[in-house]
Amino acid sequence: MSNNTLVPQCARSSKQRLWLTRFIASGSTGNVWECRFDSCDDLFAVKVVEVLRPSDTDSRQRLLNEFDVYLTLDNAYQSGQLRDRIAPRCYGAFKGNRVTVVILDLCDSILSEWGELSAPERSQVYKLVQDLHRIGIRHGDLEPRNIGRVRGGGFCLVDFSDSRRHNCKESKVSVPGTPVDPICSELRTLRDYLWKPLQLPANAP
Repeated sequence: MSNNTLVPQCARSSKQRLWLTRFIASGSTGNVWECRFDSCDDLFAVKVVEVLRPSDTDSRQRLLNEFDVYLTLDNAYQSGQLRDRIAPRCYGAFKGNRVTVVILDLCDSILSEWGELSAPERSQVYKLVQDLHRIGIRHGDLEPRNIGRVRGGGFCLVDFSDSRRHNCKESKVSVPGTPVDPICSELRTLRDYLWKPLQLPANAP
């Protein structure tokens, strides 16, 4: 069900097996593992949904919807609509009898809280979401756990299982934090997270 031209070079043999090497996180849509292929030292991330009960089919559909977002992003990169990557590279989605997986580039780490970010980094994260909105997608779950640090510096957005199509009239605002009409609730909420006034202790002079 995947465009297999996206599969990592080391995994293009039909006999390659995927090994789960380290558990990373559990979310509303499956579990995320660090993984590698046979005869390959490169590490990737794989999002896994096991379909063991009828209720698991909803999680599988959410994962497939997330894969559709990665396909939209890939089209935006190829068309020049997006110049820089705003999410991990996706190598494909694969479906078996009882499991569905999406294979992605591995982030260095995930944010724990917004307070980790410096002022320039906050602007970087805000621009990622602006760019996502510019191609017509609302993330739907903007929390620190869905902001990844990438190798070599910078950030990316992860987990698009709650994403939806979105016509954003605010995504071209050039200066983060600039007061604007609150047309887009997601960007407004993100601004509140990133640039909320510092709260001084009650006993501060």
